[in-house]
Amino acid sequence: MYIFLFYQMPLKHIHFVSSTLQRGIMRVVVVVLLTLGHSASPCPSSCGCNEEGDVKCTGPITDIPQPISLHTYRLVLDQTNMTVLRNRVLQPLFLLRRLSIIDSLLDTIEPEAFNVAPQLLSIKLSGNRLSSLPPGLFRNLPNVEQLHLDGNRIASVPPELFEGLGNLTELDLTMNNISHLESNAFQNLHRLRFLNLGKNFLTQLPSNLFHFLPYLESLMLYNNQLQSLHPGAFDHLNNLLKLMLHNNAISSIPPRLFGHTPHLQVLTLSSNQLRTLPEESLYHLPHMQSLTLYKNPLEFLPERLVGHMPKLKEQFLYRTSLTTVPWNLFANMTGLMTLNLVLNGHLGVLPEDLFCCNPNLTRLSLRSNQLQTLPPQMFSRLPNLKVLQLNVNRLLFLPDTIFHDLRNIEQIELHRNQLQTLPGNVFATSSSTFESVTLSGNPWNCSCSLMPFATWIRNRPGLVKDEEQVVCQEPLHLRNVTLGSLTYPLCQPTTTTTAMTTATEQKMEASPVTTTAFAQQTSAAEAQPTTPETTTLAYSTTISEAPSTSTLPDTTAPVTSSVHRAQTTTEDPALSTYSMAMTMLVVLDNGPDIVHNNRHGGWVYLWTAPPSGAYSDFLVTLYVIMLVMGVVLLMVGVYKFYYLSQVMRSLAVLSRCEVKALRAGKRKQRIL
Repeated sequence: MYIFLFYQMPLKHIHFVSSTLQRGIMRVVVVVLLTLGHSASPCPSSCGCNEEGDVKCTGPITDIPQPISLHTYRLVLDQTNMTVLRNRVLQPLFLLRRLSIIDSLLDTIEPEAFNVAPQLLSIKLSGNRLSSLPPGLFRNLPNVEQLHLDGNRIASVPPELFEGLGNLTELDLTMNNISHLESNAFQNLHRLRFLNLGKNFLTQLPSNLFHFLPYLESLMLYNNQLQSLHPGAFDHLNNLLKLMLHNNAISSIPPRLFGHTPHLQVLTLSSNQLRTLPEESLYHLPHMQSLTLYKNPLEFLPERLVGHMPKLKEQFLYRTSLTTVPWNLFANMTGLMTLNLVLNGHLGVLPEDLFCCNPNLTRLSLRSNQLQTLPPQMFSRLPNLKVLQLNVNRLLFLPDTIFHDLRNIEQIELHRNQLQTLPGNVFATSSSTFESVTLSGNPWNCSCSLMPFATWIRNRPGLVKDEEQVVCQEPLHLRNVTLGSLTYPLCQPTTTTTAMTTATEQKMEASPVTTTAFAQQTSAAEAQPTTPETTTLAYSTTISEAPSTSTLPDTTAPVTSSVHRAQTTTEDPALSTYSMAMTMLVVLDNGPDIVHNNRHGGWVYLWTAPPSGAYSDFLVTLYVIMLVMGVVLLMVGVYKFYYLSQVMRSLAVLSRCEVKALRAGKRKQRIL
């Protein structure tokens, strides 16, 4: 005997809609057939069941296991050996709402397999071996909202395949072998909101393919072989929120292709073959939140390209062929917080106003480009910037005020550039959070011009994260010496000092002498590494001369040298104390110290007085005594040489006389 019990169940279990009424108007009573004495069927041995109506079966099963509960709500047959879904196999499962057969061996679905399950809401057949589906397979499934056919071998999608799926909202055809679509392939899917055609072999799209999908919100066309797009391809997608076109072969896009998608939030055009974009092609997209253009061989971008995009938070533009970018490229992206303009092998110039309208930018990466210079005001309007990456470029120098307006900067990366020197105040930012800078991999020239910056490094231990790798490249005798260990005993401080000018005139009779200005651009031997227990030689002198270009003076004309003694007020405590007698440098035509001058390309000879200290006066006296003794010995040597030459001359005369007398005596003897 059978009992028919009519009652209303919760929505989770009962979702039957009368065939004579529109779906969504009525959720009604369903008939549950219970067998007397068998209110619940046992769970199959290869499955797992619960009170919610879920049945999950895996393993080497080849068909739906029996017996199975009649009130099964969701049936999962993932990772099984099923190859065929037979006709009417689902007929006993009146309450079945969700069917999943994923990552199995399914290659055939018989034409009437779903005819007896009109209550189905979701069908997932992903990761199987389906190469084709019978026309009209889903004709009697008016309630299906979700259909996943991804990861199969489907090659074609005939229009009649989706007949009867008037309420379908999600269709996934990813990772199939689809190379062609008919223009009316989706004409029956008026309520579709999500369509994924990614990872197929599509080369072109019919112009009206999406005209039947007015409610579409997400359209995935990535990883295909699309080469071009029809001008009106997206004209009827007024509700589109996400459009993914990356990883194709698109070489150009029509003007105003996205003009009828005003609600678009995500647009991916990366990894295509675009060389430029039409003017105003990105206008009228005020809701844009993610835009990708990277990995395109872009050579030129017009100024009138990007419209108002206040909601865009991130921008990535890398691996292009751009040599520069329009000054207003990011001007309409006022809400931008992260910008990566990196890995562009030809990008060598950036406009000064490029970041004029991005006050919310917190992370800016300009690394791995070909930048050689940066305008002084490049970052002046980025008060909230925290991370700035300028590494792996070809920067030769930086303006001294370039970072001064970065009030919240935390990290600056400058490693692997071509920097030889930097101003001492280049990092004089007002930021209290500045904690890291990288400087390694630059060919630092440790001449006097680097003294202020080297002093800055020495006075801020720990701020330069790669300090041990920040080493001198020039001159040779300082190569691989760290900048933080250098002192500059022979270089004038950065403060302007003049006093006690003494003029001397010399007659140049030998080779001409090239003099140099030691204030800023002197040679590099004055820089010495800091070592413990070393008394720093506190010379601070300016030898004034004519122009910085090296010239050979007339060898007969007098040369005037002016020697200045600097003030004792310096930035370095090591230069604050020195003897009055020890502050002069005398430029001579020879001397013990040879210094190579990079500015003039010549050689300068210095003879310096001994360092100041307790024995400085004694040493000066000793110097004078040695000089006098040297002169006396030289004079004595000259006199002795002269005396010896006279003696030798006398002996030579005497010997000649004796020879003559001897010869005369012999002649007399012969005569006798």
